Amino acid sequence: MAGTALAGLLALFHLELGADLIVAGIGLNILAQGLTVLLMAHLTGDKGSTASLTSFAMPSLRWPGMDGVPVLGVLLNGDGDAGHNVLVYCALAAAGLIAWALRHTVFGLRLKAAGENAQAALAAGLPVQRLRYAGLLLSGLLASGGGVFLGMGYLTLFQADMAAGRGYLALAAVFLGGRRPLGIVAAALVFGGATVMAARLGLLAVPAEVVFMIPPLVTIAALVLVKQHQRLAARRRAAAGRATLLSS
Repeated sequence: MAGTALAGLLALFHLELGADLIVAGIGLNILAQGLTVLLMAHLTGDKGSTASLTSFAMPSLRWPGMDGVPVLGVLLNGDGDAGHNVLVYCALAAAGLIAWALRHTVFGLRLKAAGENAQAALAAGLPVQRLRYAGLLLSGLLASGGGVFLGMGYLTLFQADMAAGRGYLALAAVFLGGRRPLGIVAAALVFGGATVMAARLGLLAVPAEVVFMIPPLVTIAALVLVKQHQRLAARRRAAAGRATLLSS
């Protein structure tokens, strides 16, 4: 509910008041960081965490018969063989469902049209403003699932700055994945792998500064490589177009 409400506020600023989507999103993120701590201090008297409250966890799903299976057992059930949180599977299912819906449903195709070419969508008689509101509200609902996982999966409490910049990595994953659902999943897996590698190195005699640098460095390197690939592809298309014109 909170994620959807904030997305509604973002939609209001962007669609009605003309605010830049990224700038308004950063502003709301800063607001949420302060507001959550304020509410926590008011409700619990503690500005650090909600450890004084009884917190619940979402259940984990464990695949039976994977004990001792190399690689696959760890992938499916984790290091401690306890399984993965149900929200992990919900996220993967949501990515597949969104990819299918954007390609094969009327609502998905209209939503893509409203986002990619609003003028053409308006000319076709589509309710562009309502579609954009729907897209932003749904994105807020889905993004809030990440917060639920942090507070009821990864941990069983809320603490200040528990996201630790993961939201910005998610934004980078959107651009790295070419704004396509399955590409974004692949980018998120790359960033997740970098985070796990940093955690593993933290157990060794590796300076903490180096460990903390790994996820952002992987993010920057991946974005640079993708941008270079896009430029090369654009040059190849331009060269092919010139060759076609010359031959004709």
